[in-house]
Amino acid sequence: MEMKKWSRTKVGEETLRSRPSFAYAVVFLVVLGVTAHLSGISEATAAEQKKLEPYKVAAIYSTTGFTAVAGSEMLSGAQLLVDNVNKSGGINGHPLELIHYDPEAKAENVTSQGKKAVQRDKVLAMIGPESITFAAALSAVANEAKIVMIHGGGAYGPMSAYEFSSFPVIGLHNATGLFLKKKGISAVGVIAQAGPIAEEHLRNLVPAFEKANVKIVGFEQVQATDRDMTPILAKLRAAGSQAIYSGALGAPGAVVAKNFKQLSMPGFLMTFIGNANMAFVDLLGDAADVTYIMGNKVLAYEDLPSNDPAKNRLVAFAKDYKAKFKKEPSVTVAVGYDALLPIVEALKVVGPDSNKIRDKIETGQPGLVGINGAVSRSATEHNGLAPDFVPVMIDVAKKRFRLAN
Repeated sequence: MEMKKWSRTKVGEETLRSRPSFAYAVVFLVVLGVTAHLSGISEATAAEQKKLEPYKVAAIYSTTGFTAVAGSEMLSGAQLLVDNVNKSGGINGHPLELIHYDPEAKAENVTSQGKKAVQRDKVLAMIGPESITFAAALSAVANEAKIVMIHGGGAYGPMSAYEFSSFPVIGLHNATGLFLKKKGISAVGVIAQAGPIAEEHLRNLVPAFEKANVKIVGFEQVQATDRDMTPILAKLRAAGSQAIYSGALGAPGAVVAKNFKQLSMPGFLMTFIGNANMAFVDLLGDAADVTYIMGNKVLAYEDLPSNDPAKNRLVAFAKDYKAKFKKEPSVTVAVGYDALLPIVEALKVVGPDSNKIRDKIETGQPGLVGINGAVSRSATEHNGLAPDFVPVMIDVAKKRFRLAN
């Protein structure tokens, strides 16, 4: 019997021709399955990429230039918080990335680097700069881009929409005036760094000292580049100063202290919390023993009584900081940490939405506890930090701060 020969292809074609509905259904299901599989892979990949996408924050702190002491300290405080966040799994799965820019203590560099952070690096927020001297330069960039900046300048009250401060300044001058009075000082000479620092001192320090019945016998302004303050100090001594208050930040502040000691000025030198760090102490050299600083509790955490509510928090912070940086923390270290903290907390709740981040920081974080104290901001108060100020002196032998008597 003759057998009909069929090729495999023909059998397939014959089968398809004889049962088209079944064939089309099979092809449709196969295609659908492949599409669904590929779609699943695509969605999983996209989800993974989204999960791993970092939240970028710019840190615009000078690590060179005349404010390098404060800038370097603030940067290290922020870096500590970044490490802690990422060790804990990031922010809702997103790594936190801190991008540092060094403006070299120049306002024009603050502006250009702020723009670079926004336009090139697409940051969600900015921290810095380290001084009120440069804050306006970054504030202009932040408000144009509509992203938050939290600087380390001594400002409080209403600010521009996207500008905030983490520096402990509210009540600072009142505390300083009362300390001078307690030490028996009734006449003081003031030296302030020209620009925003001097302007702030005129607005706030002068009336605070008057309220404490401490007479200001002279208010002298110096430049950041000045390296000889002896003529000014001699003038204030002749005017009857019993002590000198120095509102000069970093290197020029150290020059004031050194010249104060060289001239054997009466009383002591008092400076402000912006110089409350060991890098400034290094700049002081042998003038450390004539210098008092109005600081806060982080400087002398070991001296705090065991029942102080800040004791445990500050001891833990100091332990972490010393483990990473091999030195004691300072006020300015805490300022950097506290600048980044509200941004981190806002990102946890509202995600990478710049306007929602701003709104959350302004009114949605009442009583947020940082290192330098609790913060409650509002539309009319963009600082909101209520620190416990304490006067400190320098233990030269042990190179540490101690609570002053």
